[in-house]
Amino acid sequence: MRVGFVLFGLEIRGAEKRCAALFKYLVKNNPKNYHLIINNELYKMLNQGGYMLDTIPNVHLVRIKKTVNADCKKNVISKSILSPASLLLPIWIKTYIKTLWIYSQVKELQKRLSLNILHGVWGGVYAITPYFFSEKAATVISYTDVSFNLLERNFFHLLSSYHLGIKRATQVDLLSNEIKDGLIQRGYNLTSERTNVTPCSFIDYNKYRPSNKKGNLVVFAGALRPFKNPSLFIESIPKVLKKIDDVYFYLLGRGPLETQIESRIRELNLENKIKTGFVSDTSEILSKSLIFASLQEGSNYPSQSLLEAMACENAIIATDVGETWKLVNPSVGFRVPLNSDKIAEAIIFLLRNHEKAIEMGKNARRKVRKEHTIEKYTEYIQNVYKKAYNKL
Repeated sequence: MRVGFVLFGLEIRGAEKRCAALFKYLVKNNPKNYHLIINNELYKMLNQGGYMLDTIPNVHLVRIKKTVNADCKKNVISKSILSPASLLLPIWIKTYIKTLWIYSQVKELQKRLSLNILHGVWGGVYAITPYFFSEKAATVISYTDVSFNLLERNFFHLLSSYHLGIKRATQVDLLSNEIKDGLIQRGYNLTSERTNVTPCSFIDYNKYRPSNKKGNLVVFAGALRPFKNPSLFIESIPKVLKKIDDVYFYLLGRGPLETQIESRIRELNLENKIKTGFVSDTSEILSKSLIFASLQEGSNYPSQSLLEAMACENAIIATDVGETWKLVNPSVGFRVPLNSDKIAEAIIFLLRNHEKAIEMGKNARRKVRKEHTIEKYTEYIQNVYKKAYNKL
């Protein structure tokens, strides 16, 4: 059984982090049977985030953009996708050509490396789409989008890679029961023989650990998208500052709301009280922060950023939605409604009760270290691979 992880994208999110960490763990223990096919930009960003894929064997890079590190020593497929004349082509034709090129590179690697299972993660699902209609390799897809934006119904819905993957992949890996329920509500027939719900997530607990001293720092870390509610975090800050001035905030991430959020920060005169921007490795900030806010609309379980904050002994403020209760109970923090007043109240309480916040943080680290381990996840995913392999 030879597994190829296929991971494409231009952002580092929880799915990308999990995939990189899982691959490193598996290839360390069984280097012959695991490979990673990844685009160069994402490879570079994960290395900057501390995942050190440049030290790991069996990493195969596909060049999609020209901003490639020329010193990269990995196996790089670097053919030009489009000629200069192609600049005159309509965008849909250029996208089609690029898509065919990516398919051809994955096909070449699958054949050369004798991969009999392809595991598509995030943009990697798009890259293995032809295999949903082929018996040359079994397919596993991981669906982790709690917002279901990837399945938005429009004219092209039936051609969506995720739609096709959920319908046709050999095995489907889902991040939570809530995602499973959401897919069923959207009309997907998820049979028990090919649908799997992960029992946990995991992070690197040696990397994400608390510092000896916690400051009055409050952190939000996540994509700046509506369902993550970064604006709620911003609106809570002036309400906190009316009661407590000795506090500093971080809003870490990027996304379509970035310009709007920066404008609102200026309107509220918060420039001296908050730091914004994308950080590829949040471990240093989280190790020193006291409070972490996770404010998603659908569910905060099992958010990678939330796990990282808990591992760094942050007291948690999370919106009381979905399966958030699985991670956030009264011993580790507060579950609050989608309301900036309630978020501010929880922050103020924790800042005024520092020892209680410290206690909650310690409980949080103990909880995730016990319940969310890579060993437990590995046992689960290898069983998924066996089920896929047995279908060949």
